Amino acid sequence: MGSNGNTLKQLAHFLNPKQTSMPEAINLDLITTGEYFQSEMNLFMPLNTEICPDYYNHLPESLNIKIQKMDFSNNVKAVDIINHKIQNLTNGHISHFLSPQEINEFTQLIIAESFYFKFNWTYPFKKESMGMNNFVTLKNEFKTVQMMSLSRKLNYTQDDKFHMVKLMFADQASSMIILVPKEKGDIKKLFSKLNTEQIIKMIPTMKEEQIKLTMPSFKTEVKHDLSKLMSLYGIVDAFTNAADFSKMSPSKLKISKFSQTIGIDFGIENIQNYDAINIDMSKTRQARSINEPIVVTADRPFLYFVHMIYDIIPIVGIYH
Repeated sequence: MGSNGNTLKQLAHFLNPKQTSMPEAINLDLITTGEYFQSEMNLFMPLNTEICPDYYNHLPESLNIKIQKMDFSNNVKAVDIINHKIQNLTNGHISHFLSPQEINEFTQLIIAESFYFKFNWTYPFKKESMGMNNFVTLKNEFKTVQMMSLSRKLNYTQDDKFHMVKLMFADQASSMIILVPKEKGDIKKLFSKLNTEQIIKMIPTMKEEQIKLTMPSFKTEVKHDLSKLMSLYGIVDAFTNAADFSKMSPSKLKISKFSQTIGIDFGIENIQNYDAINIDMSKTRQARSINEPIVVTADRPFLYFVHMIYDIIPIVGIYH
């Protein structure tokens, strides 16, 4: 994104280096299966920002980055322009991306990453099995949420800290993978030690197991403040006066806001009735009978990501 020096090094640790591979093939696959995926990253910056002449030439087309200059001092108009842009990109699913209170005349750079997915499950959940159950939040508080469950053979792996379950989409080229902590403990600390490389290495170890999965049903709109997530990965310079975006602009820029908004239509249908069960998550696969399913209950904050061909991960989030 035009970063340099220490800012570039910090960002490289966070971003998936394979994220730009073969996007044309992905979009083609989705179109031919009747499903839809759209993504765009917009950089909004002040009117007087000078852009390096060759910056556009070095931008990979696959990142689909758009730059728009605007008057941040007129925060109401600026927010209206940004929100309208995001609404169009997400097929009308996301209408409120920013509020006027979030920007002012001192705003330097807003990065808005938008995704819209319309996928169907290979093994769909059933509406009639949805039920309410307790969910333990990041603040260790109980909240009643709508859960859905599925019992069948699914790709699965585990380590000493996480269960990993793969839910295939109907296109057979992409999936949603969830990483559920085995213990409720310090979830923030647990996730802060994860990186993309570790997760990618776990995926090939997955194999089919009989699984009883219970997890919250997803809303169609999710907004993540990536500024906070990136700070967990040690990316701090980009948001301070130490930021170096000299490959983008000779102007002194720092990120004022970096948000990711996702519109998701999973086509949730088909589920079995949910019964709340207390699970000893420390049990190993060896300790269960051969016919007993592995029970994975996502009743605590869990990491989810969409995994596509060529190890592309366009969406990463924590449900909490």
